[in-house]
Amino acid sequence: MTTAVDFTNTTIKNLDGNTVQTGDSFARIGATGSGLTSVAAASTAVSNADYTAARAAKLDDLDATISSRSPASTALSTAQWTNGRATNLDSLDATVSSRATPAQVNTEVVDALAVDTYAEPGQEAPAATNTLAVKIGYTFKAWRNKSDQTNALYRLYADDATTVDNKATVSDDGTMFSRNEVGSGP
Repeated sequence: MTTAVDFTNTTIKNLDGNTVQTGDSFARIGATGSGLTSVAAASTAVSNADYTAARAAKLDDLDATISSRSPASTALSTAQWTNGRATNLDSLDATVSSRATPAQVNTEVVDALAVDTYAEPGQEAPAATNTLAVKIGYTFKAWRNKSDQTNALYRLYADDATTVDNKATVSDDGTMFSRNEVGSGP
């Protein structure tokens, strides 16, 4: 059997015995606590959109000991996590839609390959480490331009067919033909 108790017009003191509560406090606060005043700014309040059931369920994962987490050997060190890298996080504020689409990237690649033009490499010793565009340029130059060879010298000419841009010494002992590294002309 349940007995209802009417606390209207009843004075209740809290545990320290000093703060007087009236019987209608529950009615003023409300069953959901909506009448309470938050001590935090409204902008910091957690809403139902922020605090979802899925996020609440993740709180159950907080009961494991720290030692059960990833080993320390997999943690980022200050050598890896530098201030410069941390500053790069500021670049992540753009929405994905502001990035180039695959079609835009394709257009740029087609433009670089089919529209842009590149000058022939000049009179210089080809570098061992060079850009792909320069390496392709040397291959095309060797295929397209005039070249000649004696029993001791290979020469690759500029587009004008008179200026020696590149040369290399060669040798042939009747069994083995050898060409040394190509260098700058003339």
